[in-house]
Amino acid sequence: MFRQSIPNIGLSLEKGTAGVPEDGQYHLVFHGHVVFSSISEKEAKLEYERRKRELLGGAPSQRSQSKVAEGLRREMADRGRLRRPRR
Repeated sequence: MFRQSIPNIGLSLEKGTAGVPEDGQYHLVFHGHVVFSSISEKEAKLEYERRKRELLGGAPSQRSQSKVAEGLRREMADRGRLRRPRR
C-alpha cells in the first residue's frame, strides 16, 4: 500500500488503497477521481509533482526570490532607521 497526499488541494498518489482500482498501478487522484495511472512509480511521482506545482502555482523563480530578499533587506534597514533608542 502506498499513499502520498496534499489534502488541502485534493491531490494524492495511491497504490493498493481502498480509493483506487486493485490493478498494481499507481493512481493520481484529484478530488476523489483518478486522473492518471501508471505501472511506473517514477513516472507517477513525476506526474504527481508536475500537477502539485501546477495547482500550487509553481515554484518561485530565482528572480522573484531575489526580489523578495531585496525587499526584506530594505524593510529591515528602514525599520532600523525608524527605531528610537531605548532609555
